[in-house]
Amino acid sequence: MATTPSQPEPLSHRLQVRRTFDAPPARLFHAWTTPEDLKRWYAPNDLTVALAQVDLRVGGQYRIHMRKPDGTEHRVTGRYEVIEPPHKLAFTWQWEGDPAETLVTIDFQPRGTGTELVLTHERFATADARDRHQHGWSAILEKLAATDLSPISKRPAGGTTADSIHSTRFPGENAEYRVARDKLLRAELDLRNRLEAVAALRRALPLGGALKEDYLFDAGSPDLDDLDTMKPVRLSELFREGKDTLILYSFMYGPAMQRPCTSCTSILDGLNGSMPHVVQRVNVAIVAKSPMRRIREFARERGWGNLRLLSSARNSYNGDYHGETPDGGQLPALNVFVRRHGRIHHFYSTELLYAPFNRGQDGRHVDLIWPVWNMFDLTPEGR
Repeated sequence: MATTPSQPEPLSHRLQVRRTFDAPPARLFHAWTTPEDLKRWYAPNDLTVALAQVDLRVGGQYRIHMRKPDGTEHRVTGRYEVIEPPHKLAFTWQWEGDPAETLVTIDFQPRGTGTELVLTHERFATADARDRHQHGWSAILEKLAATDLSPISKRPAGGTTADSIHSTRFPGENAEYRVARDKLLRAELDLRNRLEAVAALRRALPLGGALKEDYLFDAGSPDLDDLDTMKPVRLSELFREGKDTLILYSFMYGPAMQRPCTSCTSILDGLNGSMPHVVQRVNVAIVAKSPMRRIREFARERGWGNLRLLSSARNSYNGDYHGETPDGGQLPALNVFVRRHGRIHHFYSTELLYAPFNRGQDGRHVDLIWPVWNMFDLTPEGR
């Protein structure tokens, strides 16, 4: 089945590609509108789809990341303009970093037991851009034609084709295992897409309030064996040159506590190992309400040589940014601050800590920085 592009129209900078598929319109429409299907074919030639997000409603957004073999990505996004299943789909098209927005319209026309797909892409600013997309769409539709679009019930048993998403199999597994594992894998794919969607919403947050005050913390020597050297440091001084994001984790170790929170201790054990990598991109510090010497004695016991430790014993940071209750109880809050145009703003807090939660789930507000429970979730015993 050859792709038959019509002649480009030089004045309108518009292209059209037609192709016939041995699948009904409903199946093709599904292939264009579900992340799981899009990941199998929606990139030309040797590119793969690293990310596919779909909010299938008029005005809803989609995002596709096409990854080259060398790891670089071409990213496209847009919004849905027309959704008429299973006959028509229209959406805007915009490459990341390019202000130009074009329009793609797909018509799914029944042809016997198959479908003629008519793709129209218009509103190009230049003929060169139109021609590049003409080649790209032809290659993408070629890959779609090579994808198994038959109903799952008609695919080979054992899940070695598209119904199983991939063809990798492990020694001794049977059909029952593969069916159950495929169901889980689809849920995992959905979770990955949802995690990325949440991260995108987080990145898109506007600036929060300006920093209440430039808090003065107590800090110590980089050498944990040095318990005597103490020096004051302001929050603004925690920002290094060229790094405009600061993460502050509130370590539950108040002056009235005999020992620190064991959960916080587990988190910081892990962060201590990853911190040399994290600080290559952002600034990070750990804040506790106990006096500095007491914090450092415990840090020496744990071997936390990679953590920047601060005492908030002489300021109101914990209370102001909700790492402490009004009666002095400590809370494991994580706050993110950003520096913009010489001013510091609050950007994000792990507010799941303060939101209602289902029984047995706790807040789970810092699960993303705490590998212990995620490891347990991979096992039959769970967390």
